[in-house]
Amino acid sequence: MSTLKVDTISEKTSGNGVHIAGHVVQTVSNTSYNHAAYSLSASTEQNVLSCNITPKFSNSHMHIHVYWFYAPHLADDDYGAAMRREIGGVMTGYVDGSTRPDSARGRFNVGSFTRDPFFWHDDAPNNSAGGRISYDYSVMPTMAFLKDTYSGTATRTYQMTIGTSSTGKTIYWNRNVQGNVSGGGNTAIIIQEIAQ
Repeated sequence: MSTLKVDTISEKTSGNGVHIAGHVVQTVSNTSYNHAAYSLSASTEQNVLSCNITPKFSNSHMHIHVYWFYAPHLADDDYGAAMRREIGGVMTGYVDGSTRPDSARGRFNVGSFTRDPFFWHDDAPNNSAGGRISYDYSVMPTMAFLKDTYSGTATRTYQMTIGTSSTGKTIYWNRNVQGNVSGGGNTAIIIQEIAQ
């Protein structure tokens, strides 16, 4: 058995970093403690947070971790969350949506793309007795993992959006429902470029 010991490893000329398949090339993130009550009309979406990354290698995969808080309230909270990908201000699609039937709660057309939610929240979940589950006003922590395999090295922007295909809804983001915010959290997007 041989042992190789080094202090540093540097790329020869590219400036892109050392390429080792399966390893993290870079990590970027963005967070926001801003809280809001977003009013959504049917078939519209609201950007809540975005994060930029410039891939160092054209065939890298992007692992996207998303964390957020919201407060359910009566029949207001029928919506889906989706992740837009834009390059140079032009949308190139959505990332890693769901194929489950309930994803229709936030699915609608945006330009030439079908908005593909990765998370949705029902406006009327009931218990076994048929009554509404009592979690109104509670601040709910939520998270998701997405993977994007879109190729190229142009800087791209990932935008987490919320939207509804129903009638107008009010979404309480990073906060509870009451006007005087007594509970909340932050939204975070963490992107890791993974070499292939």
